Parts: sequence; C-alpha cells; structure tokens
Amino acid sequence: MIGGGVLLLAFVLWESRVAAPLLPLRLFRDRSFTVANLIGLTFSFGIFGSVFILIQFLQVVQGHGPLAAGVMTMPWTLAPMFVAPLAGLLAPRIGTGTLMIAGLALLTAGMFWLAGVLSATVPYETLVPGFVAAGIGMGLVFAPMSTAVLANMRAEDHAKASGTNSTLREIGVALGVAVLTAVFTGAGGKLTPTGYVDAAIPAVYVGAAVLVLATLAAWLLPSRARARAQAETEVGVGTWGGAAVELVNAGSLTAQFEQQHGP
Repeated sequence: MIGGGVLLLAFVLWESRVAAPLLPLRLFRDRSFTVANLIGLTFSFGIFGSVFILIQFLQVVQGHGPLAAGVMTMPWTLAPMFVAPLAGLLAPRIGTGTLMIAGLALLTAGMFWLAGVLSATVPYETLVPGFVAAGIGMGLVFAPMSTAVLANMRAEDHAKASGTNSTLREIGVALGVAVLTAVFTGAGGKLTPTGYVDAAIPAVYVGAAVLVLATLAAWLLPSRARARAQAETEVGVGTWGGAAVELVNAGSLTAQFEQQHGP
C-alpha cells in the first residue's frame, strides 16, 4: 500500500507537468466531479470489502456451499439491477445529490444492521432486511454517481472522466478487501464459526463507518447536477455493467480465498 501511494503521487506529479496528460488534473476543479469520485472510492471500499467478509460468513460459519451462499445474497445483488435504471431516470429530475444521499443512507443502515445481527446462529430471514436495504441503496447510488461525474464535463472529457470514476471505484474495491481483511485478521479471525464471527463483526462495522463518510460527502454535491444527453446515455448503458464487474471481482477474490483456505 505504501508503494502504491508513492506511485500515485509520482503519477499526479507527472500528469501535472506533461502537455497532454492522460488524466487532466483540471477536471478535479469541478466540485461535482471531485465529490462523486470521492464517493465512488469510499462507497466501493465499504461495500465490497464487506461483501467479501459476509459471503465467507455464509460458508465458513453457517456451512452453506458457494452456490447456496450466492443464491442467499440475491436480495442484495439483484436489487441494483432493477433500481439502478430507475435511479438513472430520476437523477436529472430530482437531483443526483438527493438520490445519492438516500441511497448511501439506506446502504449504510443495511450494513450496520448486518453487523449488529451477525452471529453463528443468526437465521437467514434476519439477514434479509440488511441485504435488501443494501441492494436498494446500491441501486440508488450507481447511476446518479455516473451522472454527477459527467455533469459539467465537456464532451471531449467524457471518456477521461468516466474512466477516472471506474478506476477509483476499482481502487476502492481492492483497498476495501485488503483493509477489511486486515481488520478481520487483526481481530483474531479464524476459520471456525466463533472465531470468524468475532472478527467479522468489527470488519463489517469498519466498512459501514466508511459508508458514513461517503454519505456525508454526498451532501457536498450540487443539488441538481445534470449531465448532457451523452452522459445520460453512458449512465444507462454503463452503470450496471460497472457494478457487475465489481461484484464479479469480489466473487473472484472469494473463490481465490476458498482455494487457499478451504470452504
């Protein structure tokens, strides 16, 4: 992580000096762009780090197979598929900030719920409200985030702005899994029911706390940030695809974990 930070600093310094930067730093002068990317980073950190921990909980602690665990999380993972397109339509009308605050608050509440009820014997139906809240919250965030990123961008900057957001979300996923796994390990995490739960709870709480930061950041968004027609098209086509990639990444990490440590 230290090496990554050094490379990031070197990249920023390089981009600030070249004539034709890959990432024009002037884009960050726009409040909507900067805040939306901050939200993308913290949102992905909190949610996908927690996803990794919780999917393992269903297998290691409660003894479900990978397929069963995947099916059990469908109230969470499928909800954005239906909510995100609706949020994309509503964002230009009621404002990206309003939708993102609502979505992040719902998502945060869902994560705190899951951390609060987690135990070795928790019934599945007790987890469902948290899954549903998190899924709906995610769906309310994806499309407005893309809209906010592109709201004030010139047409020639759309690709760079969208690519920056996607990259920062992927960085958030990687950092979330790494940091929350470190929290889990530091709390004495073991691949036994009791040992796993005792370490998973603080890890999920950390993820939820990061989502609180994302929610607070959403208050800094312009209330009715709007995107051009091209931006709205990109939101409709790309939002759920980006979410799917991130979920697949989390699933891939889970599969690698199982291969190394067993179910």
